[in-house]
Amino acid sequence: MKKLLAVLLFMLPALCVMGQAGTPGEVALIIRRGDPVSCRYTLSARGTMPVKESGTALLCGGKYRISGPALDTFSDGVTVWTVDRAAREVYISGAGESLASRLEEYLGFVSDFNYDGRNLSCTLRSDDGSVDLDFSATDISFTSPPEDGAFVFDVSSLDSSWVVTDLR
Repeated sequence: MKKLLAVLLFMLPALCVMGQAGTPGEVALIIRRGDPVSCRYTLSARGTMPVKESGTALLCGGKYRISGPALDTFSDGVTVWTVDRAAREVYISGAGESLASRLEEYLGFVSDFNYDGRNLSCTLRSDDGSVDLDFSATDISFTSPPEDGAFVFDVSSLDSSWVVTDLR
């Protein structure tokens, strides 16, 4: 779910440009440019296993920080730290293929698109129509680039009650 959320959030700059009558070429340019963007988000999956999540996000190129009610996810584009505050656990993994490099693949699944300059909503539909994901972003702000430390989680600051699992 977090990976899908990251994909949707990375689509924000591109979707905002589409809402301003952007062409596919302009969308691709915005994606590659990696403009910094922050927002509040809500993601709801409809179907047999409904899920709803909300939180805040900060994105810049292939880097991101997503904060939800239970998990915080940080990525500097190379490493991903998933922090479960309640369980006092951190999972560290490789970032793998850049989500930003695959965004254009997802644009074809977007429907019911609405954007008013500060708020965005859309639905992502699977190829077979079995899953609908309703996504909204509010308070969208194109910001100045944050410091790189905003996308890194420092495990050395944790006390011994935390469990850190490095899966790299």
